[in-house]
Amino acid sequence: MEREKITKQDYKEKTAPYRAWLNSISIPVALIVLFIAVFLGLTVNAAGMIIFVFAIITHVNYKKIQAPKICHVAPILYYVYNVVSVFYVMSLIAYPQVNIVSALLSLTNLVLLILVIAFYFVAAQAIKKQFPRMKEDYNEAVQAYKGKK
Repeated sequence: MEREKITKQDYKEKTAPYRAWLNSISIPVALIVLFIAVFLGLTVNAAGMIIFVFAIITHVNYKKIQAPKICHVAPILYYVYNVVSVFYVMSLIAYPQVNIVSALLSLTNLVLLILVIAFYFVAAQAIKKQFPRMKEDYNEAVQAYKGKK
């Protein structure tokens, strides 16, 4: 039983860089798809909240794998983006007509979203540079974990 716990812990440690890298790629892609869907008028009920939860998980994974400091910029910018979004929605509710505050908050949100997407891709590159064998380590860990099960 103790051996299984060690193997599971090793599995988590060896797969963490690849999972962090994969999240760093999937979050901006999901944000782009979400933005396009909203722009086209499609209803996306909880997708933003799911992406936010994945951003938090990714930020925690960055800390676990001791990723470069540049990797922490994207999640923090995404948190700021979400806070500004709350104020943007509040301004739309308070002043349904077009006003300068809503326009500025909307523009700020767009700039923040572009920065978030760019910095997630930069984070993915930094992780790839720090862990050049992450895919091989991931595959080896998966095979070892499945073999022990």
